[in-house]
Amino acid sequence: MSGAGSSRPALWQNLERVTNVAILAACVALVVAAIRPGLAARAPGPPPGPVVGDRLEGIDGLELAGHEQTLLVAVSSRCRYCTESMPLYRQLLDWRQEERTQVVVASAESAAVTAAYLAEHGVEPDRILEVAAGEIGTATPTLLDVSRSGEVREVIVGRLPDAEAADVAARLLGIDSMWTGAAMTRLQEE
Repeated sequence: MSGAGSSRPALWQNLERVTNVAILAACVALVVAAIRPGLAARAPGPPPGPVVGDRLEGIDGLELAGHEQTLLVAVSSRCRYCTESMPLYRQLLDWRQEERTQVVVASAESAAVTAAYLAEHGVEPDRILEVAAGEIGTATPTLLDVSRSGEVREVIVGRLPDAEAADVAARLLGIDSMWTGAAMTRLQEE
């Protein structure tokens, strides 16, 4: 009888080991399942929205044929970086040649909300478009330089550092950048 009694604790010990291993495996599986979506979200890849060389098509109200260049700006009134980028947008409007370049602002918000937001910051674009969220990119602010034929020539996502804003404005508008130092100082003061 002592032989049968001694094998029973060994059976329980083996069962306990198997149970512990199963619990440990389940915990590891849960941790991996919880982390995996975060890993996928951080995976490098192409930025959302148009890239250089794409053709913009099918955006209601966007007319490109009348101007050599369209600067299409995606903003949101709830976007801190959009607000911080307003001096750049004012500079683009001030420096452009109206017959050559139009500035169009697109937002997923209503045109009335967007117009009020822009007016609050002294930005008066040629046109305001209501677009579906993500139609021209998911990040705001996004600035697209688009040709008359609809080809995306440049994409700038996010807020530019003050030190770069005037040079970017000059480059986008084809202005000699030798005098942008004074303009950059003005941008930083605004």
